[in-house]
Order: sequence, then C-alpha cells, then structure tokens
Amino acid sequence: MRFFRSFFILLALFPLFSIAQHQKCNLQVDSVKARLYNIISVLSNDSLGGREAGTIGELKAALFIKSKFEDIGLTSILEDGAYLQSFEIIDGISLSEENTLLINKKPYRLMDDYYPLNISANAKISGQIIKVGYGVKSVENHYDDYELNLNNSEDKNLRGKIFAIELGLPPVLKGVKGVGNLEDIELKVKLAVEKGASAVIFIKSDKDISKPVLDKSRFEQPLSIPVIFVDQQAYKTIMDSNNAIAELSVKIDKELKNAYNVVGFLNNNAKSTVVVGAHYDHLGMGGPTSRNQGLPAIHPGADDNASGVSALIELARDEKCNVFSGFNIIFIAFSAEEKGLLGSNYFTKSNAYPLEKVIYMFNLDMVGRIDSINGKLSIIGTGTSPLWDTIINKTTLTSFEIKKSEKLSGGSDHSSFNNKDIPTLFFFSGLHDDYHKPSDVIGKINFNGIYNTVQYISKLINNTISYDKLPFAKTSTEPSTSKRNSSVSLGIMPDPGFDGIGLRVADVIENKPAIKAGVLKGDVIFKIDEYEIRDIYSYMNAMKNFRAGDVIVLGIKRRVDDIKVKVVL
Repeated sequence: MRFFRSFFILLALFPLFSIAQHQKCNLQVDSVKARLYNIISVLSNDSLGGREAGTIGELKAALFIKSKFEDIGLTSILEDGAYLQSFEIIDGISLSEENTLLINKKPYRLMDDYYPLNISANAKISGQIIKVGYGVKSVENHYDDYELNLNNSEDKNLRGKIFAIELGLPPVLKGVKGVGNLEDIELKVKLAVEKGASAVIFIKSDKDISKPVLDKSRFEQPLSIPVIFVDQQAYKTIMDSNNAIAELSVKIDKELKNAYNVVGFLNNNAKSTVVVGAHYDHLGMGGPTSRNQGLPAIHPGADDNASGVSALIELARDEKCNVFSGFNIIFIAFSAEEKGLLGSNYFTKSNAYPLEKVIYMFNLDMVGRIDSINGKLSIIGTGTSPLWDTIINKTTLTSFEIKKSEKLSGGSDHSSFNNKDIPTLFFFSGLHDDYHKPSDVIGKINFNGIYNTVQYISKLINNTISYDKLPFAKTSTEPSTSKRNSSVSLGIMPDPGFDGIGLRVADVIENKPAIKAGVLKGDVIFKIDEYEIRDIYSYMNAMKNFRAGDVIVLGIKRRVDDIKVKVVL
C-alpha cells in the first residue's frame, strides 16, 4: 500500500507527468520534443534533490520512468512483473555510540576531540600508549623512528601497545628526494602493524599539516587495527604523560540503502535481444565528484543524464509505435552510475535476463548539448565489433555530424556489458563547463539534438536487423571522463561489483602496462610495491606516488595462488 500511495503522491507533485493518451503514438516532431521537455523538466526538478542513488528523489524518478514505460506498453522481465530492480548500495558510513576514547580514564568526545579514520578496523583495544615519533623508516637515508624513540626505553616489547604517531615527515627528511611516500598514513599504519601495534593514534604538532579526513560519504576496506586521530586536548595528555593508558573502541557501520534500476521490455518473441540503457541518477547536493566550488547545492543533472533518459523513453515509444519486430529490446534506466556503475553491474550479474541472447548494447549518457550550428554526436566504442563501422556508415542523418571513436571510454554503464564481451556503443554529445555542477539545467538543453539522436539510433537499430549476432572485439580503452588523481595508469578496468579485499580486474587494456606485464582479467591486486590495496580508494592513493617509467611490483591473487608481477609504467 505504501508503494502505491508514494506513486500517487508523486503524480500529484508533478502535473506535467501526464500527457493525453491520444498522444501516446504521436511521433510528430513537435509532440516528441514536447515529451522530451516534459521528461527532463521532471527529472531535473529541484523537488527530486539531484536524484542521488539511495534517496527519496531517486525513488521518485524511478517511479516516474516506470510510469512512462507502462504508458508506452513495455512489459517486465523481472520477478512478479516488477519494473523496478532493487539492489543494495553502500552509501557511506556512520559512527555509532560504541565509538569511545579514554586516556588515563578521562573520556574524550567523538568528532570534537577525536575521530576514527576511514581505514580503521572495528575493535575494542586498551593498552599503553608508546610514542614512536613519525613512525617512519628509511633504509636509504639511515633513518628509523622506532630506533630513535625507543632505544632508551626500558620496555623493548612493542607488541600489543598503542602507537602514537606524528603526521607528516621528520624534519631531517623534509625535502629529501624520494621519501614523500613515507608520510603516507596507510604506510605508517602498515609499519606499525609489523612492529606489533594493536592500534594507532595519529597526533599533530605541526600547525602547517592538515588534519586527516574522515569521509563519511564512502566506505573503504579497513586495515587490520583501529586507527584514530586525536585533536589538541587528547594530544596534550599523550605528550605530557610518560605512561598514558588508552581505552578505545571503534565502530564504523556501513550505510546500506536501496537503489533501483527501471527495466522495460519490448517483447517481439525474437531470438536475439538488444539492450538500450541510460543512467538516471545524479549527484544530489554534490559530493566528491562535483565540480561545484561553492556551497552544497542541488545538482539537477539536466544533461547528465536526464537527457539520455528522455531519449531512452522516446526511443522505446518510437520502436513500440512503429511495430519494430527485428529484435526484443530491453530498455533500462540505470541507477548508481555516479557511484561506480553499480546499477549496470548489478543487472549484468543478476540473471534477470540471459546475456547470451544480447547481441549488443547502446548507452546514452549526456546527449543534450548537440550544438545547433555545428552539431556533432560522438559514437564511442566502434572497435567493440568489426561490423560497427559498416552499420554506422550506411546509417545517414543530415541533422548532425557523427564523430566516431574506435576506443571505448570506461566511464559509463556500457562498460558493465563490454566486460561481458558484448559489443557496445556509447552515444555522447560532449563535455561542457556545466558538467557535474549545479548549472547543468534544462535551459541549456538542445531538444532538436535529442530528437535527432532518437531518430538516428532508431535507424541504427533497424540497420542491424540482418545480423543474428555481432562478433565482439577487444578494443583499447580511453580514460574515463572523470577527474584522475594519478599521472600514470596500469591500464586496467576495475570491477565495481567486487566487495572483497583488493581490486579485482574486470578487463585489461591493450597496449597498456598491465597487459604487457601479464595481468589477467579476474586477477585481484592486493599490493603495489609496499602499498596495501584494499579497494579502489587505496589503489588510487597508491598510484599517486608513481610516475611514467617507474617499475612497480604488483601482489596479485590469481585464483588460489599469490603471485608477483613486475610492471613498467
């Protein structure tokens, strides 16, 4: 009952939802553009709060898209005739009241006086605090904080102690070439674990060093011991005491939420099936991938990707009303694309539909900014099948220029299908200054461009009817359009659905360092040189420390074996 009540409330909130029934198969240009406007105006409306996956705004958007699929006459392939495919996402972390810190029996306040770091394990620990300086060791520079700080200690047994470690580098190593990675927090914790630490308390005496960040918007695979940072009051207690005793408890909980793919099916009882997809989620109020420089604000995502969803819905209407029967077509509005292609990854692993019947996948992501004068639509990934060039070349449309790219960009939902060896094409009208900003609004959308994109893709689908199967081809992959933190890359595509410890390789890219070194699809990278790799975040942090020409050693779990692979970047 709650589901239907929410649906009807949603309809009341958006009077533009309904277009008269007699318009259902009106494919005149003005009618189609009016519906495109209607769809984007609803999805980019402030009342949806930016459509972040796992929020009520995302659910409202999903219900709206579902109503459009039903109105067109698409059916369901999901259990119980559902159109919404629910899946669980980790949407950050929360800190419970079980987080406590006492030093010499004095309690300290969570977030005011101390806080755990994202890499911290959950545990209750008590013991003596040992001050180990900056907690670094550099054989090349004959420097060892543990020897310097503990030589005069009567108690040489460090095992089970809580290590207090300064942030940053020791003054004698500042400016020394090649030691910058020694200040890495994870590296310090790893060395502390080797020395026998039961927990690490980071302290800060240098005012020029920033505090470490607790990012509640993301969950990281934890290290093996609790790791916290203490502010000035607790810091002073530690520094003033020769035998401080700490009792600490860390409890970081995953914030789990439901997100929803919306799936509609045009069933023509054909042998082969095509998938057409577009993600409908966006950034909410911003978050780590926002390019907004101001205060948090609603990111309406008119182009990214309400434009793609509007084209998806109208393409479904076009194929249904024109009684297309060459293939079955699955139309999917994906969620959680912005959080790492989670919705498309879930669908490809869900067995909701046998992927061996899918001959290709089209992805529409940001198709709303085709210039009205020198309009270009990029078709990316033509190298994923040797037949794409032939099919595209015979599909003509004078409304805009087609810009083809053989290489496949890895930054959107087509990647989840490409990783399953399914030929894919990515339709894209280009990046712009409003990308991932609150200024990505409906007033900047070119509706002629979206209309022409729908017409072009409809023709493209028709021109594939003579093929029962499109052969798949591996193609090199261009970097994602998202911002990169590292100046070098291994040339791998991470598996976003992997929730174990490490980084599982979904694919290796031709002519890149990883494939040249023998890295294979399915390998799990758990170490890069001295850096422990627990997830995508620790992988990106580790790669920041390398440059082109460096030789690194990967620790890889391949099936049941642990191996080492040397890679030249």
